[in-house]
Amino acid sequence: MKQRFIDSNYFPFHIQISADCGRTIALPGLLEELGDAPGIIYARRIAARLNRQLAPSQTPVQPGLLHLYGILNQVFRYLIGEYCGQQQPRIVATLLAQAGYPSFSGDAAQTLSRFMELFPSRQMVLGRETAEQFLAGDDASFSRREALAGELLLLLLHGENRALDGFRRLFDDAELAASSPYRTVAGELDRRLAEAPPFEPVGISLTELLRAPVKASPDSLAGQIAYIREHWASILPRELLTELVTAMDIVSQEGRSFFGGGPGEPQVLKFGKDAFGRAGGADYPEYERFSRDADWMANVVMIAKMVYVWLGQLSKTYGTEVHTLDQIPDAELDRLASWGFSGLWLIGIWERSPASQLIKRISGNQEAISSAYSLFDYVIAADLGGEGALDNLK
Repeated sequence: MKQRFIDSNYFPFHIQISADCGRTIALPGLLEELGDAPGIIYARRIAARLNRQLAPSQTPVQPGLLHLYGILNQVFRYLIGEYCGQQQPRIVATLLAQAGYPSFSGDAAQTLSRFMELFPSRQMVLGRETAEQFLAGDDASFSRREALAGELLLLLLHGENRALDGFRRLFDDAELAASSPYRTVAGELDRRLAEAPPFEPVGISLTELLRAPVKASPDSLAGQIAYIREHWASILPRELLTELVTAMDIVSQEGRSFFGGGPGEPQVLKFGKDAFGRAGGADYPEYERFSRDADWMANVVMIAKMVYVWLGQLSKTYGTEVHTLDQIPDAELDRLASWGFSGLWLIGIWERSPASQLIKRISGNQEAISSAYSLFDYVIAADLGGEGALDNLK
């Protein structure tokens, strides 16, 4: 997934954050503290700082959804880079020149300059780079002005996405729109890309492609990611698809704690001799009959792993694709054994039922996906390699 059209490292952990919001949540110190921690850790820390500032009537930011927003940015940046950097090189500069901004001059230059002031890069936030130094980093294969124009387009598209309203304060573009011709410049790029050659192999314009998930699920970020998984699997790299699955699993697990539930406490049923006094056979003795421990039960030392999360971590640790059970490196199993573990509990390996998702959404949790413990069948999930992959792992 290597591209150079759009700078995937401009924003920390792929999440657009304005300078104003960054000051509010003390972003520089957080970046210094976290370093290269996983994106979900960053999302949790950001969400916690945002939630401390909420009024009691406001809905808390769910960390998993904030992380999912970062993944959505990764997907969109990949597609923008694939089209503008590979399929139609220099098309951004060409279209903006046609709109009256040759070499990113005039209103385009003003907008990009203001964008960097209001939405600084990670290195700018940390005081390690100025806007001038960033722009001077062009080479034969990478135009940073084109990359920033791609970020303007992304910001414009996110402004249309109602599913992002819960944490829009992170990337509110109101000040940028009020202090620069941002909407005019980004709007020209948007309009001209709609008339440009289509994104192949799907055969529609880049902007129509990027709006498709929002059109399919306007109020649900999880629904938009589900659309991407279903319809874009053939045009996205496998490692990015794996990150989508992992991020959706995190949202599923968080959903149980963030879902408000019913209106009050249920009546607790009471059991005992008095409760069964009128029932026939109430005096019939009952005995506990626990199964006898086998030798292995007393001696096993087990470690549990959320399977999709673990496979994603292994891919990064070993620098190779680990998407199915049979791809788990022997070195990792040896490492667990050297730590004293003798058993491995893989959570979420069964084929999941779509009924779980439907029930959750009927109950009011519109971001829900199927739970790992809601099964369609007791078979190893096909995307984990099926029974054959498990046999190989054993």
